[in-house]
Amino acid sequence: MIDKDDLFPVGSVCVAVARVFFSFRGEVDRSRGTVEFCWQRGGATTVDTRSDWTLVGGSTRWEDPYRDVEEAERAAIHQEYGIFVLEEARPPDPLSSVVGGRLLGVRREFDEYDYWMDVDLLFDRGLVRLESWEGEVRIRVSDVAPGLVEDGAA
Repeated sequence: MIDKDDLFPVGSVCVAVARVFFSFRGEVDRSRGTVEFCWQRGGATTVDTRSDWTLVGGSTRWEDPYRDVEEAERAAIHQEYGIFVLEEARPPDPLSSVVGGRLLGVRREFDEYDYWMDVDLLFDRGLVRLESWEGEVRIRVSDVAPGLVEDGAA
């Protein structure tokens, strides 16, 4: 793990996490999709995938492309084509466990061509792994091993 990263503000407290997922006629897969972290110091970090199935990050919040569309038209688009939906992570969503937690370290993984494929975010409340998987961000959350933070291995 590294203690400094230009996209992820190590040492900052996460005040909110949201997922952006694709919804088509009520069918939803919340295990994949864009992830947005909001920080106590201000600002946000958004992680998504590019068309080449690699990760891309940004320091702006996700913007709904249909935010100005009236509700009836939005419902029709949802039924015919599907829409992207932003949903704040709340219990029992495992991703919500890092809200209120401090980011302790970051580890990015790159493939042999130096494309960004995965990132591990170590919080004092758990580990979040974001992976490029089949053209989407796959999200995995796990508890922190007790010695990992205390021993300074982060």
